[in-house]
Amino acid sequence: MSDGAMSDLGLDMILEEMLRGREGEAELRQWFRCPLPDIDAVRYRSSVMEDIDGRLTLEAAEKFVLRVRRLTECLNFGEACSGSVQSCKWRLDAAVEYCKAVSEMKEAINVAGLRSDGLTRCSEWLSACAMSKPFIRLRDDAFELDRTFCDMKYSLIASDGLFYIYAGSDEADYCAELRRTFDRDGESEGSLQAIVGLRTPGLEEEILRLLRKRHPAAFAALESFCNIHSSFVDPAVLTLASELTFYIACLRYFRAIRKRGLYYCYPAITEKKELRVEAGYDLKVIAATTNLPIGNGIDWHAEAAVVVPAFPERPDSFGRTVGQIIALSALGCPVPARSAVVPHVDRLYTHFPKADRPERNEGKLKEELARLRPIVAEADHGSMVVLNETFSTTSTCDAVAMGRKLLDLLTARGAMCLFVTHLPGFAPEDCDAGRKRVEEEVERYGLTKERLRSRLKERLHG
Repeated sequence: MSDGAMSDLGLDMILEEMLRGREGEAELRQWFRCPLPDIDAVRYRSSVMEDIDGRLTLEAAEKFVLRVRRLTECLNFGEACSGSVQSCKWRLDAAVEYCKAVSEMKEAINVAGLRSDGLTRCSEWLSACAMSKPFIRLRDDAFELDRTFCDMKYSLIASDGLFYIYAGSDEADYCAELRRTFDRDGESEGSLQAIVGLRTPGLEEEILRLLRKRHPAAFAALESFCNIHSSFVDPAVLTLASELTFYIACLRYFRAIRKRGLYYCYPAITEKKELRVEAGYDLKVIAATTNLPIGNGIDWHAEAAVVVPAFPERPDSFGRTVGQIIALSALGCPVPARSAVVPHVDRLYTHFPKADRPERNEGKLKEELARLRPIVAEADHGSMVVLNETFSTTSTCDAVAMGRKLLDLLTARGAMCLFVTHLPGFAPEDCDAGRKRVEEEVERYGLTKERLRSRLKERLHG
């Protein structure tokens, strides 16, 4: 999706909200900008997302992602001090994180009872990986050696700008005591760090040199471990962590919406040119207010539709709502609606009003036509075009004529087109029958202006 479409639909703002405070932001952005190749891929991802949302706890997924991130950091640190004892120790730490990540995720998926093809296959792969002889040997060797190093003790004293290192210590581990005091569950990952991210390779080297003298067998085993397990990370684990990061960011956003009393759904994706939405709403609007929105119902079974918004004070909202639902569904994500049947769309184009740019020295109509030119040239059978108040700056007569011509050009290319406008008399002739049916229903239920005024007078003067 282009940056212009992201901005028109408010998805750039929504993406920033999803990514706020998350690591790997650049990689996540690519997930939201890369369209899926076909309808099967969309359905596949949507079923995985729904499975994670309904059965697999996000906490389990986040723990897996965190472990994979740690193992990547350990491997990078090991590469930075290649050839040293430190490099071997970082590789051991990475192996421990890798084994825990695979084992814990396998158990979490097995317990969850997942149903989607994607996570069922993932469960089968994780089980096969965890039961393979190379993995079992890696796990046993890594855990045993890690326990050996965890049992090593030494004292580090800082005084007058100098560090003093003493092998062995019978003093209490105050960091461990603090960790147990503040950890509610009694189980804490990692160690207490005074300054997160601080690395002192020179000091680490001296500590390891001292410990190596005291525990030569353990360090010989460490070097042997690195020689035997020179490469152990399956690339599929990194791919799974990357995908789960995308799912987690998306689901955390929508679950926060649900806590506000709103709703979201996983749409049914169809190859037909139809859009049926129950109570759809604009994500950009709810981000700017605490009020609950009034949802829009949509029942669209044609290539083109002309819509006059019900709320003039929010002229862009209806077009954004439809565009957001189409764009998010094409990524396999949940959509802001109670229920939805959505057409599969390869490309989504938008054309919303832009602020005047005096420096370009061109009229508003010329600017609109310039932005429409590539849309008309590129849109085809697999495209949807959302037009919002297009040509509204010219005369009504010209706007209607150009608007109808534009719809003819786009529908002739097979694109679905939504035209949101307040211009009177814009709707094509085939919409007149629909307007007539609405007028008949209004008359039938006594909702004409005259009948409403009459009833109000009766109540007021009763």
